[in-house]
Amino acid sequence: YFGIVLYQDKNSISYKMGEYDDFSSFDESSDYFAIELDTQNNHDNAYGFLVNASNVKADYMVVGDEDGEIDDYWNASWISNVVVQNNSWVIEIAIPMSELRFSTNSKQEWGMNLMRYVKSKNETSFWSFIPALQNKFISSYGHLINLDIKYINSYKLIPYFLTGELQYNDIYYEVSPGDGSPTIVNSDDPYRFNEGSKKNKIGLDFKYSFRSNNVIDFTYNPDYGQINQDPSIINNTAYEIEFDEKRLFFLENSSFYQTPIKLFYSRRIGGNVVKQGDNFFDNIIFKTNFKTAVSYLGNKNNIQYGFLYAESKIKNHNFIKIYNNPNYDDLDVKYYVFRNKYKIFDNGFIGFMSTYYDKPKFEYIPPNSNMGAQREDFSRDQSNTVAIDFNFNVLESIRIDGQIAQVENDGKVASAFNLELDYSNYFDLSKHIDLWFKVEDYDPHFDISKMGYLYRND
Repeated sequence: YFGIVLYQDKNSISYKMGEYDDFSSFDESSDYFAIELDTQNNHDNAYGFLVNASNVKADYMVVGDEDGEIDDYWNASWISNVVVQNNSWVIEIAIPMSELRFSTNSKQEWGMNLMRYVKSKNETSFWSFIPALQNKFISSYGHLINLDIKYINSYKLIPYFLTGELQYNDIYYEVSPGDGSPTIVNSDDPYRFNEGSKKNKIGLDFKYSFRSNNVIDFTYNPDYGQINQDPSIINNTAYEIEFDEKRLFFLENSSFYQTPIKLFYSRRIGGNVVKQGDNFFDNIIFKTNFKTAVSYLGNKNNIQYGFLYAESKIKNHNFIKIYNNPNYDDLDVKYYVFRNKYKIFDNGFIGFMSTYYDKPKFEYIPPNSNMGAQREDFSRDQSNTVAIDFNFNVLESIRIDGQIAQVENDGKVASAFNLELDYSNYFDLSKHIDLWFKVEDYDPHFDISKMGYLYRND
């Protein structure tokens, strides 16, 4: 529970109404107050809670100590209330402990920072001041010490049911350019397309939290029809565009799977798969449905560990056969991720990560080949990666961050290396020096596109 009294003449308070998580209601548009909590005091990520003078709420996660990136897709269940008085406005905030992850120690220490914005003065105030140029964010928080918190195991079950019917009654006319003007060729007998489909879907989301810092998530037939779609972007480059993850299942502690080389890009799950073509046809792209996933995240004795398994199913196509053999119906695409991080005192960590991808391989055999009639090769399309990453401070001003990775695609092995050396020193609030040196080396065959994201290799 938090109780905050903000002294200010009520005539100078700026208000702006909005929906939950409407960040445009903040962003220097109204007076607001923020609380950020590093509940595990590991300087890796923090929870953020915002309330403005109109009692509009927003929440987010601060990801990473370097620059403190904001993940505003994270959501929690909490309540707030605002009362405006003559010379102040008062906020009450209640956050269930089940929404937070923290250690099981009898006495705990949390990182915390408080922020206030006053629109009439265009003034931002911090409880623990962070210079604008400083690239250390969460580690600059103040601390709550000697906290005595008892945690109760909790679970959350959200089932859903969806039913509907889609009916097409379409008429198509064939248009001929003609000599001077287009004419309808089949006006007396147009093509008629009458088809209907029913949609019945049952799914659920389940979360079980135990010992505070251990979480099991499970989802079956998830429904993400309510999340915002990706922005429309015209890509004039030869490289793939990276989009943000917005699905709730993958958002909590997503920073745990982030590494210098992005071996796990969760947007791959439920994405497209490609059937390679040859002289007879071009590549064919099949969509997949995200079917099920389970995730386990834990933390004990300076060791963080996590495992994720997900499965999607290739959609059947009405007009294009997925397999030439009608008796073969393996449509499952499977994803595995394993991650460990070992904290080294207070200086940093060493991590290990492995991913594995598995789907049926599509291979077209031409009729005149030595293999006889056209058929499908039923072998597997597999890809696995292993990597070691590290991040630690030398003295107080030097940071070393890097990763060594290896990928195997269908028996072909390739490697990559990423290393960054950063020197940062503050002489005072107005004098600062920041130097960095980075080396990246990717084998031309280093392809992690099955489960990861790499802007370019070689």
